[in-house]
Amino acid sequence: MSYAGHGYPLPTWTANSVGDIDFKVIKEAGVLYCLLDLDGTFTPTLSMDVCQNAVRNIQTALWEGFIRAACIISNVGVWPLAHRVSAIATKYHLPHHACYWPWPMKPSVKAFEHASALITSDTDHHKFVIIGDQRSDMEATKYGYRTILVPPLGTSTWWNSWKRKMEDDHRRRIGARFPHEL
Repeated sequence: MSYAGHGYPLPTWTANSVGDIDFKVIKEAGVLYCLLDLDGTFTPTLSMDVCQNAVRNIQTALWEGFIRAACIISNVGVWPLAHRVSAIATKYHLPHHACYWPWPMKPSVKAFEHASALITSDTDHHKFVIIGDQRSDMEATKYGYRTILVPPLGTSTWWNSWKRKMEDDHRRRIGARFPHEL
């Protein structure tokens, strides 16, 4: 596993957005399943507005057989916030896993494995790709998952603005050293 400095894991790939991911390349690399972060990746943080290019690309990848299944995964912190994740996933006919206390949240391997179990009994982490905009999503590389780092959608919230600055620095380091863009 490679690190870009400051303990940040390198993603397997990078992309400009979920809508720009070439799932044919993902399939050729042996990936069969997709776990998709919600906030900042599929929607702006805490928004119900889903990026339509992302929806089209995920649905096309499913219809054309580039991936067998996809699942939304999101750290919501507390149970009442899980309703939003459920509403968005239901609208787009995707299974979902809302991670909240006291159960494991990302970047715990248990959170990724729970989401994986919703779409397949296959436990080979190497057959999955985690698409996300944050370090917690990229930490999945420690457990053998493949990852795709995308820039965050929308603006930062007050509680994660400090973290975004560190992650922006991480993206710059990756951009300089990591040309594997899809």
